[in-house]
Amino acid sequence: MPAREHRHRSAGPFRGWALVVLLCVLGPARAEEEGVYYSNKTYFRIPFQIDPGDHRVARVILHVSEDRRNWQQVATAAPTDRGFNYTARRDGWYFFTVQTADQEQKLYPPNLDNVAPGLSVYVDTVPPEVKLRPLTGLAQGQVGVEWDLRDATLDLSTMRLEYRLPNQLWQERSVPRQDRGELRWTSPGPGTVEVRLQVKDKAGNIGEATTRVRADGRGMERADEPPMSSNPPGGQGDGQPPLIKVNSTKISLNYTIEDIGPSNVSLVEIWMTPDGRSWQKTRETKDTKPPFVIDIEGKEGKYGFTLLAKSGVGLGEHPPRPGDPPQVWVEVDLTKPEVTIKDIRVGRGLEKDNLTIEWDAKDKNLKRQPITLSTAPKPEGPWAPIPGATDLENSGKFVWRMPENVPYLFYLRVAAADEAGNVGVADWRESVKVDLSLPKVRVLNVEPVKQP
Repeated sequence: MPAREHRHRSAGPFRGWALVVLLCVLGPARAEEEGVYYSNKTYFRIPFQIDPGDHRVARVILHVSEDRRNWQQVATAAPTDRGFNYTARRDGWYFFTVQTADQEQKLYPPNLDNVAPGLSVYVDTVPPEVKLRPLTGLAQGQVGVEWDLRDATLDLSTMRLEYRLPNQLWQERSVPRQDRGELRWTSPGPGTVEVRLQVKDKAGNIGEATTRVRADGRGMERADEPPMSSNPPGGQGDGQPPLIKVNSTKISLNYTIEDIGPSNVSLVEIWMTPDGRSWQKTRETKDTKPPFVIDIEGKEGKYGFTLLAKSGVGLGEHPPRPGDPPQVWVEVDLTKPEVTIKDIRVGRGLEKDNLTIEWDAKDKNLKRQPITLSTAPKPEGPWAPIPGATDLENSGKFVWRMPENVPYLFYLRVAAADEAGNVGVADWRESVKVDLSLPKVRVLNVEPVKQP
């Protein structure tokens, strides 16, 4: 990502000396323009860089403002730390600048009056609101939809409208890139047509809506599918602690410490709860540099974590009480989805190029679009996804329109992924044979064989 220069000039013994600190946001954020970033995460890292040959800097101090006028010190780092970790308290704009302290503890600049931000980050954890409805009163053989998109940082260049007949592949259709509009076109076939519309905001959150329309112009009710978000369930967008699902009992907790006083930080405590009612301090450490790695000792389940810091004189926030929500929920899920292939049918006659695949996939944390279909020339692989058959909904059935160059014999796999990253697979018990020709012999003629 592009970096932004932030220069401080001293008025003391180092007159004319310029310190260059490069600031940018890594991880979940992306740059919209130089120095301005949008993030769908409330936590991110702000790296900086100092000339390694310059030893006059003793500390680098990070300040944040939410109005460009009032600045608050939130973190201090040594020149060798190379960055700050920051956690935003809510959605909205955050403006950052830095001061440096030399070996004599003189600050540059001496104060932050009228200082311009070196970096601006807009935190947005809420996906766009997408409303999609079928158009009615259309001519026979036509389908159509209307939409209404709402978001403070909507990115209309990401709009994507797709449609499909039942159990067929999605087909994309060009759409006017506007927050309100409608589109009508000739139906791809008789019966019900499923339509979905996706759009992102500048922070990368995804909003989605799905509806079903009919080619007789009467429309249908909207499908019961909530808008999709790229944020974890229970995320900060709805005021609840984020819920992170992982497939390991060993997790890494990244964090930042704010409001550090002159006595610095003496230790950090880790508190854990299984239910939000009972809390237990599991660890404390004087090594306050993030991250913390915690081993939950091989047990699946949901765990809440809260981290507390103590100052050098022993002051800090009170421990969590029964009923207090944690800072973050972590669900440990070590179980792979259960997948079964129920049937595979090779089409005949007019359907000879179709392969119908039916499966059953179950898991308590199954992803919204968890299914991937793959083929291989041998039972041991290598496996390659079928084009257009990745990230499928768990509908239990898919009809693959096989290309002309498909092998006459191959093996098939159905894979299902859950939100923790576990993947369960099922392989069809035998090879799939798509050459259903039955060779026949026809006698052309009969001739006597002369005897010697």
